[in-house]
Amino acid sequence: MCVLCERAQAQAFQAGEIDDGRVLKGLSIAPAVLIDEGSAALTRQFTATDGVLDFYLHTPGGPVVIDGGGFGLQVIQSLPISLEDQAFFRSTVARLDAILDLDFRESATAIGADVDLFYDTQIDLGEAGSGTTVGLATTSGFGGWELFINEPELANDENFRRYVLLHEFGHALGLEHPFEAADGDTVNGSTNPWTSAFPEETVMAYRLPLSGVWPEFFTDNDLQALVQIWGAEPLAPGVMPDIPLQTTAFFEAGPDALTGASSADVLRGGLANDRLLGGVGDDRLSGGDGDDLIQGGEGADWLNGGAGNDQLWGDGGADRFRLSAGFDVIGGFDAAAGDRLELSSDVSYRVAQGVQGVEISTAFGATTLLGVSLASLDSSVINLV
Repeated sequence: MCVLCERAQAQAFQAGEIDDGRVLKGLSIAPAVLIDEGSAALTRQFTATDGVLDFYLHTPGGPVVIDGGGFGLQVIQSLPISLEDQAFFRSTVARLDAILDLDFRESATAIGADVDLFYDTQIDLGEAGSGTTVGLATTSGFGGWELFINEPELANDENFRRYVLLHEFGHALGLEHPFEAADGDTVNGSTNPWTSAFPEETVMAYRLPLSGVWPEFFTDNDLQALVQIWGAEPLAPGVMPDIPLQTTAFFEAGPDALTGASSADVLRGGLANDRLLGGVGDDRLSGGDGDDLIQGGEGADWLNGGAGNDQLWGDGGADRFRLSAGFDVIGGFDAAAGDRLELSSDVSYRVAQGVQGVEISTAFGATTLLGVSLASLDSSVINLV
């Protein structure tokens, strides 16, 4: 069980200076220090049948029966999970899926999932806790993990709320606090949460970030530990040769790597996780199904990830990005240079500022414009077609 608390906030969450020579970026913590073998073993057991970690987001809110781990079966008054936080969690999962040799899949029900996420009206631990508990991770008798976020306490701090979400999800993936000594190792031998590692080193830390900015994804140290637990995602086998000039290429099966040339290419990946590079020229690039990586290259390109959780990069030129099913990220989006988004005119959408950039949410998924500020955009950016 994990409890992330704001105990004695004026004292406990006190940012300080590192005086022991540790660095805040890169690899500075041995993987074993961040691995909870017990938690990792449980999750391996939960995913042993098909090698897939199924997750469930209790998005509607309302009364719901939960197992409660050591606190027992109970009914909680859950709150809705915002579209923006749903998109954040799904994009986190998509990024992990591309790094780890562990597959993820969203479940329509809690009973069918290995990890259930709830936004709660409060987390009351009774005599077991003190102060305000903002997050909780418990193992469930239903055969998985239950993660709870104290939404009212975190409603006005999106960055911290998402950090807590990463922290609790980290436990379900097999990570532990850097100050936990039950397995005989801690950061610098310290069991004090408030003098241990900083969030810049691991999202499993309790302290305030030294930089004042909460991490928006697992750190290098966290990822190194997760790779040790789950292994690294294998690279897709094989690379296709360059596509000749002005060629239309369609590949329907297998993970493809398609490269255009110096003219207007039409490339479509198909069913698997594909990599498309348009090269020079005004290209039309479509990933089809799967989690694709699409780079437009030079020229005014049209990019469509299709179904799946895709990464789209326009690079140079005034590019058009088709918003499609799944949870996608768009890098290098530059409205001033003429980049635009396309969306079917019969689809409603919502635009909001997120941690990683502007988030456009629809009924079929969400797209994040990495590093883009909402203030830099206007209504002309989205073209309804």
